[in-house]
Amino acid sequence: MKAVVNLVSVLATVILTGCATYGGNANDALQQVQSEQYESAETSFKEILSPNGNDALLYYLELGMVSHLQGDFDESNRLLEQAYGLADNMNSAGFLEKLRVAMSNPRNSKYRGADYERALINYVKALNFILSAQQADRNPTDLEAARVEIRRLDILLSQMEVELGNYDEAASKDKSRFGRLNNLFRTIQGQWFNPEDLLFRTDAWSLYLSGLTYELNNEMDDARISYQQSYNAYKSGFAEQYGLDQAIVEQVQWDWVRTALNAGFTRGELEYVTKNFSDTYRRKLPEARQEKTEIILIQHLDLIQPRGEMNFYVYIEPWSQLLVLEPLFFGTNQQQNDQFAWFLMLYADLGLTDLIGRYASGGAFSTLEGVITKKKIPMGPFWNQLKQLGVIDAIGVEGLRVTVPYYPNLNDAPGPSAVTVNGKVQNLLPASSPNRIAMQELIRQSPQILRESIARELLKATTGQQISNLVSEEDEVAGALLDLVSKIATVATSKSETRSWLTLPGEIRMARIEVPPGEVDLQLSTQWAGVGGSKTQNFTVQVQPGQKKIVLIPTMTNSSEFSSIVY
Repeated sequence: MKAVVNLVSVLATVILTGCATYGGNANDALQQVQSEQYESAETSFKEILSPNGNDALLYYLELGMVSHLQGDFDESNRLLEQAYGLADNMNSAGFLEKLRVAMSNPRNSKYRGADYERALINYVKALNFILSAQQADRNPTDLEAARVEIRRLDILLSQMEVELGNYDEAASKDKSRFGRLNNLFRTIQGQWFNPEDLLFRTDAWSLYLSGLTYELNNEMDDARISYQQSYNAYKSGFAEQYGLDQAIVEQVQWDWVRTALNAGFTRGELEYVTKNFSDTYRRKLPEARQEKTEIILIQHLDLIQPRGEMNFYVYIEPWSQLLVLEPLFFGTNQQQNDQFAWFLMLYADLGLTDLIGRYASGGAFSTLEGVITKKKIPMGPFWNQLKQLGVIDAIGVEGLRVTVPYYPNLNDAPGPSAVTVNGKVQNLLPASSPNRIAMQELIRQSPQILRESIARELLKATTGQQISNLVSEEDEVAGALLDLVSKIATVATSKSETRSWLTLPGEIRMARIEVPPGEVDLQLSTQWAGVGGSKTQNFTVQVQPGQKKIVLIPTMTNSSEFSSIVY
């Protein structure tokens, strides 16, 4: 019987691994988005998502972004406003929802969205209104509507800063004596990162768009304030945390000073800022108040990475009273390598505390055995209590399957991109990386996710064990069969939370380009590390004298022929 259970468990794991994730279910829709088949993508998303139920928020997020990519800004904003209302009014899970999740998996709960996703709802809506306002036949109130979205965004980011603290507060805490001691103990335990360092505290790029929105409305003092907030966020931690180049910090600093001068500040009042300018921006200071004709080019690069799902085989070493988590790697060679790297980075026993616990429970052999391929948790102090609760018997020699989400590496991320105007080449500046934001949020939550996943599977296993024991008292064969069915059901329902907003761009870049008024030809070239070579997009933009025109270009890695659509 036990051999049958083991075999069925392994087979179920192999079968379920390939298509259990949200990204796997949405694969067709995502490929259609990347190929600019937006109507097909809309149909595909409607097949896997519903406007009601647990995935309602994702339904409106994904379809809202598809409409945005189509250039249907009104429909995009209608859908994203639905998403905003859902996200804003969602309470934490109630008792029945928590119980349902505990007896199954996180996919049976409502998707509530991450903080960065909520911020990007307002970001995309504001972009929609700005791009609509630039169209000749549009309602002039579109820019005012963009300001409303910016105010909503400001409120959300301010709330996050109050709850989580800003970068300066985090740095001050880390430098304190308590902070240094905490870092030391964390290192001893083998935890290479401070979870607080990975918090999404604010969105420097959205703050920049806030400044740009005010500037388009010719509200220079409000623009100055937003640009200054964006600069402070980039400089104090956002750029470093998400691997952005220092050039974006200098650009935002320049826009802060430029709008401050246009708002009535004198150069003397801004000396404390301008003294740190590079030579490039120092030379531009005398012309800061001059009216320029500009294209603000925003590039949305590809789509955010979907989460994968990795499996653990969890079993007991009775002689050492250790709970062992052994990762099971499935998929392509690259996927297996990514899963191993994720395990090694977040879960493997590499700290002094881990090794001491192993030694105390299992001696010298257990201390070194499987150090980088297994995680062993000492259960000795709680062994008797766990036996009384039925946990040891429920795990048994067959073990359990536990799943956690992971992100693949970013080796295939795009290389540099540059725009050519009138023979002059200008590099685009990396302004934000939703890919890195999403990955760091998952890394930060990973220890808790693993604990909850183990607890969930143990609860299901002990419940099934108790029921089969009761049946066995009346009919031993029926009890054994029920035990088998229970274990198979436990394996089959083990899924991790892999849902996220997948039509978001993986990376955002920008360039401010001074151009002559009239018809302007631009060529955008993007290097691609994964596919090799470069891809080029050509487009023409009409710009009025003194206008600051936003041009949004989506660039997809899987698109064989890049369109010349300009939003």
